[in-house]
Amino acid sequence: MGPDGYINPYDNVRNTSHTLKERIAALEDDTVVLPAHYADVSESCEDGVVSGRLGDLRRTVPELKIENEADFVEAMRQAVADPPPIYADIIKINLGVLDVPDEKIAEWELGKNECAAKHSRRAGASPGSMRR
Repeated sequence: MGPDGYINPYDNVRNTSHTLKERIAALEDDTVVLPAHYADVSESCEDGVVSGRLGDLRRTVPELKIENEADFVEAMRQAVADPPPIYADIIKINLGVLDVPDEKIAEWELGKNECAAKHSRRAGASPGSMRR
């Protein structure tokens, strides 16, 4: 993180690549994965849970097939939109370098939650790829 509170998102992508290749790769195919994000409620099971078996995900999620870090970083760069402008202020508030009125914070909390990852379908990804 820079002195102005800027966080390089590609550092996190490199960490994700490392986690996928070094830690997740060692797990068995029958390991159940519960994602932190998903694209659509249709990916949930009858019980409302979004999950998938790692072996199924390895076969259906294109990003899990990427072998080297540079290609993974580039794929993520293409898949991630610029964050909303308000994120810069939120980061500064979280770092304690910007003060805003409580009313403004409450307004932001009630606002739209925007994940940076685009929810577009990529070639090879199936709509129900996270179902059990």
